[in-house]
Amino acid sequence: MIDSVSITDAPDPRTATMLELSVSDGPNAREILENTMKVTRRAALSRAIAIVGSSAAGSLLRPESARAADDPAAKARMQNFLGVSEILTGISQIRLSPQRDPIDIKTTYLTLVTNRRPVVFERLLQKYGESRAISPDPKMIGAKLLDPSEPKVCYLARSIMLMWYLGVWYEPEDLQLAESTGSSPNFSVISPAAYTQAWVWRVAQAHPMGYSEWHFGYWHEDPPFKLENAILPEGTP
Repeated sequence: MIDSVSITDAPDPRTATMLELSVSDGPNAREILENTMKVTRRAALSRAIAIVGSSAAGSLLRPESARAADDPAAKARMQNFLGVSEILTGISQIRLSPQRDPIDIKTTYLTLVTNRRPVVFERLLQKYGESRAISPDPKMIGAKLLDPSEPKVCYLARSIMLMWYLGVWYEPEDLQLAESTGSSPNFSVISPAAYTQAWVWRVAQAHPMGYSEWHFGYWHEDPPFKLENAILPEGTP
């Protein structure tokens, strides 16, 4: 004879509920008890999954760039990188980093440069800040960043410029060697997304082979925007 069974059906004792079961003596007593325990165990497992899932969802579903945006230092670093990139490419920051940016290629580029050339990149950002403090003139700032008297900074700046336009990475030393010898520098495609997001396609108002964001038959229409809309006008601060 089974008098009563108490089963906790939730993993958290603060939210636990107790199932009180009284079973009279009879042929189906054991079957009733076993079925009840299966149901309550299933409920406990479901609740455990829900609790773990709800606590982890925020960190699992949130992109790295969104988490970094909460860090003031990381946000400032990104802004400086975009400022440098704007000067080097002539493309406005609002286009390099649009408000809606699901691909977020800028974070890929910043991470790559930081990992490949951490010391020289810090120096490049420092020169950018110092130059801006003297004058907001983009030509003056660009001349400082591309000053050949500091070759490591100069050729890293060139690598960043080519990265935005071509979606590939040139080692700064290879660019320097190619300039002195006339050889063709080696490069590597950063990622499929970098290839399709390369600014060379937009400037040329074209698209990479096998990929296009435009609708079928777009080639019969005028280009979607003029070249000057993508490039900073001369004298823009």
